[in-house]
Amino acid sequence: MDCSRYVRAARPDLSGLVDPAGANGPAEDTDDESSDVHDVAQVEVGECLDCYLNRMLARYGCDGHLFTQRWIDAQPEPLTGLMGWLESQGGICCDCEVAMNVFGRRRSSRRFPHLSCGRVAH
Repeated sequence: MDCSRYVRAARPDLSGLVDPAGANGPAEDTDDESSDVHDVAQVEVGECLDCYLNRMLARYGCDGHLFTQRWIDAQPEPLTGLMGWLESQGGICCDCEVAMNVFGRRRSSRRFPHLSCGRVAH
């Protein structure tokens, strides 16, 4: 598995995007670069996981399941079991594996039907 297309040599510090307790939303920060990251990394209303991951990975690169978890946490209803399902479909270690192995192979789930809107070309 080659994640190199998603890894960036220089990227902003993403550590403040998810607080240590795993609560929803970014940690408060006044640094301009971090504020920009927080604004851009917000999940847009109605944005599917496929589109969100492609947008985040293109801009920031891969950093574990940071963006997948952020998307799950931003959903209005709990998505219990989604991370386990994504891992069982090949998204085992990180967001780029979710993007390539789950959405790149056009995997779908009746239990989680709104993961992809189909707009991202793989």
